[in-house]
Amino acid sequence: MDASKFRTCQQSVFCAQFRPTSAPVPSQFELLTDSVRHSPESGFHALVWQPELGKNTTVSLRVDSLYSASAADAPIWRVRMLGRELSNLFSAANILDLPSLRLTVPSSLQPLMEPVIVTEEEVHQPLSKGLLLRASGAHWWSELHVQRSPLVLRMYAARLGQPRPRAPLAAVGAQQLIRLAAHEPKVHWRARCDETRAAFGDGAPDSRPHGCTVVTADVSFPHALEVHGLPERVAPLALRPTLSPHAAAVSSSARASHTRRALTSLREPYRLFNLDVFQYDKSAATGLYGSLPYLLANAGPRPVDGSGSAGVVWLNSADTYVDLWREGSAPESRGMNSFWSSEAGSIDLLLLPGPSAARVLSQLSALSGTPPLPPLWAMGYHQSHWNIKSQAQLVGVDANTDRFGVPLDALWLDIEHTKGKQYFTWDRERFPDPVAMAIALERKGRRLVGIADPHLKVDAANRVLSEAAAHGYLLRSPDGKRDWTGDCWPGESAWVDMLNPAARRWWSGLYSPAADLQCVNNESEPEISRFGCLRDGVWPRWLHAWNDMNEPSVFQGGEELTLPRD
Repeated sequence: MDASKFRTCQQSVFCAQFRPTSAPVPSQFELLTDSVRHSPESGFHALVWQPELGKNTTVSLRVDSLYSASAADAPIWRVRMLGRELSNLFSAANILDLPSLRLTVPSSLQPLMEPVIVTEEEVHQPLSKGLLLRASGAHWWSELHVQRSPLVLRMYAARLGQPRPRAPLAAVGAQQLIRLAAHEPKVHWRARCDETRAAFGDGAPDSRPHGCTVVTADVSFPHALEVHGLPERVAPLALRPTLSPHAAAVSSSARASHTRRALTSLREPYRLFNLDVFQYDKSAATGLYGSLPYLLANAGPRPVDGSGSAGVVWLNSADTYVDLWREGSAPESRGMNSFWSSEAGSIDLLLLPGPSAARVLSQLSALSGTPPLPPLWAMGYHQSHWNIKSQAQLVGVDANTDRFGVPLDALWLDIEHTKGKQYFTWDRERFPDPVAMAIALERKGRRLVGIADPHLKVDAANRVLSEAAAHGYLLRSPDGKRDWTGDCWPGESAWVDMLNPAARRWWSGLYSPAADLQCVNNESEPEISRFGCLRDGVWPRWLHAWNDMNEPSVFQGGEELTLPRD
């Protein structure tokens, strides 16, 4: 891995300037109690603001309770802080309607899933001044205590009939690190922000049309022994802390009494940004390919004081860094803290109440969906090698596995099977009869897998590219005047705009089962009729699909081996 091609925290101005090791404690948010609105239809709404910075800092706080894995589970909480300048940027709300994922349950098990405001007298337990929201499943309840000043949200959960545990499962803002930097005084970081508009490496400049922005929040897990998640990367299952606390305290301001312990850096924070990190360093926790903004805080098999495991999902697609540190200095001490910093967008997160690790995972699955059960052959032995360049070579590999008694369930073909590196085509000189090849493999119970990437070779003869361009399905240059191109395996390439719903539908339609019109029923060769013929621009029904390079990967013309920021 050439580490110089990828940004570090110090090379990302929002991370460098606002990491807890260097940034001053932000001005604290407070809940405006007169603004509280609640209804079963729209959930809980209120306004919060930073008194030290004035009324222009007012933002919307919204809290919703969601179904978890089953009606019996404790409900999940979704917390959003939406600023006027940032609310629609990089937000999951536009494409992910989480409340619509609620499950239908029998009326006999119908839980109270909408949050209701509960007074302190009703819970018979003293709380800091604020509001308490409660939602109940058939066997578990969960509560979210919204502390008024400074704004802190604490989540509790227990079985019905049991009292609230002594400490929360999770807390948002307990470390006083909630920040919407559009509201911050910009003198101390504007200069560096402007300086870093220039291109990183060989990439294009980042124009930052929305200016310099950052959103941060801390999520604490008071009883966690370790945290897991933030894939995909080379890292231990129990993620290593990136920060270390010290006894010294840092004050939020001259007039405020809120303090927290100083933090020093142990290593790079965990980054969430899809990149094609080829030949990665096994000693570094660099993010690889995909990014899942999810943490599971594991309290162990025997949690104390009624506490347990919990989880958090950070719904922000902008460039993000995550820091972790222990509450205590001893490795076995309980209490883990996380700090989430995104370059843009809003604070939008999900708190998963568990309270066991297994329940946290089932709650996550209820929100994201579960992967389909793979076919049995997909669990077997597969042969995938970049240098299979002809039908004769593939037939030879297939024959040698029989000759030497090697189990084989599938053979994979890389880009060399295509005509001039144009996906959805076959090089008929190197692969003269792919249908017969696939039939021969299937007779042995074997499958064939082919590759297709989301970049399309710029070539007048490329049928798929021409169709995408005609419908406006390709990524455009920042000025909108042309289709953007960069370099990848085929050379100069264009990319399908996968954020365009119409483009996604068109792309998926290329994989619809289709046969060439010239294919007619052939009684002497029934397999030919069933398999169909080949037609450029359509994925054959008998070829399984390998979607690759969809970070997306860009060799030249982009930034950090991916698309430019603009």
